[in-house]
Amino acid sequence: MTTGPRLLVIAALASVAIAGCSSSSQDTTAGGAASASSTASAPASAAAGSSSTEWADGICSSASQLRTSLDALGSSLTLDLGSGDALAQLKDQVGAQVQVIAADLAQLSDAVTSVPADASPEVQAAADQIRADRDALGEAVEVLEDSAAQIGSAQDLRSGASAVAATAAQLATTTTAAATLFGDLGDLASSNSDAVRSAFAGAPSCAAFGDG
Repeated sequence: MTTGPRLLVIAALASVAIAGCSSSSQDTTAGGAASASSTASAPASAAAGSSSTEWADGICSSASQLRTSLDALGSSLTLDLGSGDALAQLKDQVGAQVQVIAADLAQLSDAVTSVPADASPEVQAAADQIRADRDALGEAVEVLEDSAAQIGSAQDLRSGASAVAATAAQLATTTTAAATLFGDLGDLASSNSDAVRSAFAGAPSCAAFGDG
């Protein structure tokens, strides 16, 4: 995940906010399968493998969307500092982007908890690992939401500057937690467990995390 430029963008909003208090008119844009077998146990094994792969694919698909939303935070903000409603623009745009991140996390949570009942013990253990990563990320996102809410309660651009700085700092913490999750998804595709490796390596959406 690339974070440096994006963090600089949102952190720079603090100084933009202060400058905007005395600015006249200015626009600021931050651009931004298992084989069939004749043995009696093969069908059940194949079914379990297929359901685990579908489960893994759902997790990686949700994680990919979350990664996209995290990358987008602060990278496409457009403020017209001379319009008189620059603070409202900042509140609306940052607030909306953080809400998308929270929604994506909720979708990821649903995917993680949907581990198949017939999954192998190794896959169940992998689910526990991902769930722990998700929980840590969830705590970070909660604080990120609180930071964004501080921007929303700011009365003017100057008072919103510290809230923007706090949001930028928490974004760094959130992306670190997310990177742990994404790295673990990549590691699972090369797990020593055949069942886990098959599930994640066989899931198309997990290819995006193949390099950790």
